[in-house]
Amino acid sequence: MQKALHTRPLPEAIDAAYARLSPSQRRLAEYLLASYDDAAFLTSTELARRLETSDSTVVRFARALGYQGYPDLRAALADLIRAGRTTHSGRMASALQRLRTDASPLARLLDQDLAALGELRRTLSPNLITEIARRLRAARTVYVLGLGISRSLAHFVAFRLRRTGMHVETITHGGTEAWEVLFRISRRDVMLAVGFFRGYQDIVRALRYAQGKGVHTIVFTDTPDSPLAAHATRLVVARRGDLAVVNSLVVPMAVLNLLTVAMALQMPGDAVGKLQAWDRLRAVFEDSPPRAQEGSQGNE
Repeated sequence: MQKALHTRPLPEAIDAAYARLSPSQRRLAEYLLASYDDAAFLTSTELARRLETSDSTVVRFARALGYQGYPDLRAALADLIRAGRTTHSGRMASALQRLRTDASPLARLLDQDLAALGELRRTLSPNLITEIARRLRAARTVYVLGLGISRSLAHFVAFRLRRTGMHVETITHGGTEAWEVLFRISRRDVMLAVGFFRGYQDIVRALRYAQGKGVHTIVFTDTPDSPLAAHATRLVVARRGDLAVVNSLVVPMAVLNLLTVAMALQMPGDAVGKLQAWDRLRAVFEDSPPRAQEGSQGNE
């Protein structure tokens, strides 16, 4: 096997090249970051078939990242797997099986979250998050969807977006409530959906409806096999560790926090101005000037 043209880890190579990748190549990049431990065992033809693209697109993608060809890219995937196995996340697999009898089960759970965050640090593309933030900024309205355990995440990101002056519609229930809100959606809007485990059918239907209206759809999930993934214009996969042990929201919360910060970084003056407006409005309702009672113990 020929030596790669650079020794940069695959996530860094993808992030450096992301802005100049074609749409089909970006789909490849997002899939590899989410499923590197599976993709490492695929031939270029099998990878192309899985993503419904061509073998030549896969080869061009490898070269766009700075590799001489697909074999080098596949070797980089294998390096990523080995790196994961030598980190705490690899060693945690067997330990978590003993969680019930462990002397410090809560410490083990914390270790699982730390391991998942470590994997996120190695595989997340900051440029992907930056592009999504830019897309959200340009939207007339951002429709945020989250059902079940994802409701708290939907409310969190909606709260943050509103504080930067964005117009946000939050959908945290299915059925008629969802359709009454979605009725107003148009191609000038963006839909952001958060979902795990089962692909809630109401979210799938909402994504299909939005795409039929020409709306850009952004999906945050924890597996590329999610039923939601097929309906995403942009897909962000943040794996959360051993779901058989606990359904932790630490990793998706971290990703969504990065997204809201990325938006604020793109509009520093505007974001600060909106927060100052919030302070003035709060002062009206609290009947006191902002920060006038900074040392008090009043409720915030």
